Amino acid sequence: MFSPSVASFASQSRDYYTPRAFETPAATVAPPTMPPEWCSYEGRDDVRSLAWLAFRASSLFRLIQRQWLDRVHDCDTFAARHCTDQEMAQALSGLSIFRDRLIDYDGEAYFGHRLPLLYSAGKRAMDHICLRLGQDELPLHFRRTQLLEMAKHLELCMSAGPAFIQAAEALDVNPEGLHSAVHTLMRARADEAFRTIYLEEQRRTGETFLASMEVHAVNRMRLEYRLPGGDRSDRYSFGPRMFKADHQADHVQRLRQVLAPGEMAVALADRYLAQLNDRLPPEVPRWPARVDLNDHWPKIHAVVQALDLSLAPVSLHSLTEEDEITEAFYWRRDPSLVQRDLLQAMEDKQLTVPRAPVALLTRKDDDPSWTLQTVDRAVFYVDASSRLHPGVVHQPVRSNHLLTLDRARPLPAFTGVPERLLNHFVATQPDQELPRIPAIWLQSKVRMEPWLSRMTPGGLRSWLQTQPGPDGLQLAQLLLLCTELGKGALLQTVLDHGPSAEIARLTALGTSYLPDAIGASDVLQVWKDHLMKSLQDLAPERAAQLFTRYGEGPLIPETLMEGQTDALSALLQLLERAVQCGVIPADDLHTHLGRALPEAMDAGHHDTVAVLGDFLLKAFRQGWMRSDDLLQFLHDRIPDRACAGALLNGHPECLQWYFDWIGRLLAEGALPAEGVQDLVSVLGDEGELMSHHPLGQNRATTLGVYLDGLTRFARQGLLSRDLLHEALSCDGLEESGLLLMVGGLPDEACLHAWRQSLLYAFEQQQISATDVETFLRGSASAEGPFMERLLADPADDRALAAWRATARWLFERNALSAMQLQQLLNDAEPPQAGHALGALRGP
Repeated sequence: MFSPSVASFASQSRDYYTPRAFETPAATVAPPTMPPEWCSYEGRDDVRSLAWLAFRASSLFRLIQRQWLDRVHDCDTFAARHCTDQEMAQALSGLSIFRDRLIDYDGEAYFGHRLPLLYSAGKRAMDHICLRLGQDELPLHFRRTQLLEMAKHLELCMSAGPAFIQAAEALDVNPEGLHSAVHTLMRARADEAFRTIYLEEQRRTGETFLASMEVHAVNRMRLEYRLPGGDRSDRYSFGPRMFKADHQADHVQRLRQVLAPGEMAVALADRYLAQLNDRLPPEVPRWPARVDLNDHWPKIHAVVQALDLSLAPVSLHSLTEEDEITEAFYWRRDPSLVQRDLLQAMEDKQLTVPRAPVALLTRKDDDPSWTLQTVDRAVFYVDASSRLHPGVVHQPVRSNHLLTLDRARPLPAFTGVPERLLNHFVATQPDQELPRIPAIWLQSKVRMEPWLSRMTPGGLRSWLQTQPGPDGLQLAQLLLLCTELGKGALLQTVLDHGPSAEIARLTALGTSYLPDAIGASDVLQVWKDHLMKSLQDLAPERAAQLFTRYGEGPLIPETLMEGQTDALSALLQLLERAVQCGVIPADDLHTHLGRALPEAMDAGHHDTVAVLGDFLLKAFRQGWMRSDDLLQFLHDRIPDRACAGALLNGHPECLQWYFDWIGRLLAEGALPAEGVQDLVSVLGDEGELMSHHPLGQNRATTLGVYLDGLTRFARQGLLSRDLLHEALSCDGLEESGLLLMVGGLPDEACLHAWRQSLLYAFEQQQISATDVETFLRGSASAEGPFMERLLADPADDRALAAWRATARWLFERNALSAMQLQQLLNDAEPPQAGHALGALRGP
């Protein structure tokens, strides 16, 4: 019997919640009566007990198993009728897995010693679930949510009973009202805290195998702290490493943070506003659209009244505001008054303990006078009172309140207003208010990022022109955030209108923002344009820093391998400019370019490889690189490395570019003719023909590009004809390439590519008609001569038909004579027909 080892959370949060908050809100709709024929196992929960053994051998076991399957079918039907396609797929997946396990060896293969629980409490829970799912008095979204939550746990051990027991209990909770909303939210937020706690604890201990036990650890912590959702039927929750009682202080601190009434009110307000939007008729503008609501008051009022009953009362004053000049009404963008109403509602329902808000600042001399209030540093609002209207009016926080707060309170300069209040203000105020925020409030990245995410170029320009100006550290942070967030227009605004001397100083330091600009083309373009104008002013060591990722390595090979064509082009333009300006010596080019070209060919990055190739050729023309330097980029110590990589990995575009590029290098005098043969891969590491490799992956296009490229080099005298002839055979070490192409591949694509390359070699006068005939006669393999293997199975003439069609195709294009074709076809007649044709063939 489980006994908690720590004090309940309720006893450690008496300043937050009343005991009623932790009570389960009972359902107001009674469950239907259980049909008398629905039954379950009633004995001991022990597979070794006599009661279970007798039940297992009885007909009652089969009856209940059939009822189980019927209940699963009921859930399938509900999901198909009421869930979206995605939800239905999720539900049916879990239910299907459970069904299969229930049938497999009558459930013993998976459930084993847990079968008694499944057929007792688990079965009764499933019966109850199906009755509840059929109750139309319960909200459909509530029933659907509980089914999906149950199905989510059916793929793992919770399916032995706890998943059903927990779902049945959840369906007995009142789905309506503030108490229910608080109960549901408290469970969700506590579960998330428990999940985080458990995973952090397991990472510290290194017991990674326990990570899969997360759901049981969460359940254990619910039981220990007596929070909603605890289930004693989950035996795995009681393992010795599921809970660390000595960490209680940390657990409670985390729970108090996430379950503070102010935090709960913020989350409840989000739920309220989501339900408001869901319930509004289609013609009514959704919160927080800035549209006049005067024509929609009756419909808005009806929805708000309904939410008063189903969730909590919120005033229309908290939801809307009036433009006193136009008399138009709009949704309040700021939800803080809704949050305050929900805080008050929790007190009124005796769920939370009444607590006075904390006054951050009071201004009694103003008219209206006002007090800036906060609850749990999560909810912020203003209580205002004027001489004409002495009653207190609740208002959202405005910029004048924040600015007054910052001037009046002795806050540290680097802190400014509380971060939560600043973020709330940034998220809820109109765009025109954001430039009023002082630079001193934005001294950290976490403060600046939400603000910058909402800024427009015009707003940022106004801020730069009206503020005293960001210091060097803040300007560097501003530039970095614009870059990281992909805000090219904002970055341009900072560079154009920020403090020019400070920007020039940061640029001169070689502070590199380029790594974070890769992937955001507009940002990278802004930086490129800026740096192109200022590179000449950089010291060489500072210029070199621009092309590295914070000391980790050069950027150019990284962008090459990531296939970032635009980024690579921009970086190479900057590098070219740096060499032209003399801030990067030409001899240092290899440091920034790296030797990743062969790896990029392996990966098939054709576009980036082509960009780099153009730059290398330009560098040679400018005298920045010698022929030997180009060869180093081409092969990185293995001459045919780039060619082999593209061929083996099936990248015909890269292969075509490579052959063409070698031709361009030759034309420019950047490559000696005698070096070409070494750059082309014909033989593999084990002496095999490289042309055989594309056959294994049925890569016809790659094969064709490769063979045609070799033919062109042979025609130019750059590759020996003997090597070309070997390559055209496509033979493996012990396997005929032709035999594989005619009968050993899924289709004839490679055969068609090969015959086209054969024809091209013939037309380019690199092989003769006799050579073509020789190729068609194939090579012997380990299993015998080609013709013998071709005719080995008379019942399967697919290979023979493909071979004949290839011979005829080449004859029709004049690569074979009529006599050669006839001789080939005669030699390829099946053995049983040989005597009948003997007279025609002659001796």
